[in-house]
Amino acid sequence: MIKRMTTIASFGILSLTASIATAESDPHGYIGAGYGQYKFKFEDDTNNQDFSDKNDLGKVFLGVQANDVIGAELTYLAFSDAEDNAIKSDIKGVSAAITAGIPIGDRLAIRARGGWLMWEADYKVNNLPLEGSADGDDFFVGAGVELGLTESFDIRVDYDRYELDEDIDPELDIVSVSAQLAF
Repeated sequence: MIKRMTTIASFGILSLTASIATAESDPHGYIGAGYGQYKFKFEDDTNNQDFSDKNDLGKVFLGVQANDVIGAELTYLAFSDAEDNAIKSDIKGVSAAITAGIPIGDRLAIRARGGWLMWEADYKVNNLPLEGSADGDDFFVGAGVELGLTESFDIRVDYDRYELDEDIDPELDIVSVSAQLAF
């Protein structure tokens, strides 16, 4: 596993270095919003949730691109109320990420991102007077495709993976579609 990750990281760094050396665009900012679905996978199979319309999320983001390759992004995530047989939860988060991209022609780019998520959740156990809150901060990685429809308007499809640091080892996967406007 570590050898595979080292190989992928080395390839990524070499690709990124080559892309930075040839990038010619001016710095710019962007703002956007998106909709997606998420799923949780836990160490105990009784709480797993799949992608479904019951597990949707909205997000808004603000970013800056130093050139066609390197950027940074700040995102606010609002998850729908998650509910299984016993627990209902309300989850929100803010993430900060570094982005790296590989432009493919004038209108298409493949993007990768990695960063930090700070989240908080309020929860309540159904039919019992038990409720509380939890919060945390965890590393995440993601990848996506960005399609430029005009000089300043793009559509993105993103996949993000969050490894949350809890006793039951939850993994949170998000697939989203977003629109972004460059300025």
